Amino acid sequence: MKNKKQGVFLLFCFFIILPIAHAEVVPIAGVAYDVEQSMKVNLQTLLNKRVEIMLINGRRISGVIENVGSKMLHLKKLSGKDFFDALIDLQDIVAVETQFRQIKRMKIKEKEKEPKEHTDSKI
Repeated sequence: MKNKKQGVFLLFCFFIILPIAHAEVVPIAGVAYDVEQSMKVNLQTLLNKRVEIMLINGRRISGVIENVGSKMLHLKKLSGKDFFDALIDLQDIVAVETQFRQIKRMKIKEKEKEPKEHTDSKI
């Protein structure tokens, strides 16, 4: 029984902890908020990014920003609704959430291979 627990622990370390040790959190390029600008301007900077929109009524809609007009937001690829898009009045939006960071997995470096010797065949 003790050996079985040790085996499970070793597997846990190998598959869970080891990959985390070789990862780092990095910012996603092109994602930023500007609190000095309007909601419309902030949404325009997130074109083609996945966002979650919170509306005045508390409803949340997740999707990818397709276009931002003067009064409306077009979301495509809605989460949980295949083949649907949404058109949202900008005045109904109270909050926007989007992913700013992601985990970058680092490859474990292989041992450097010894360089091959070059031989000249000229005599």
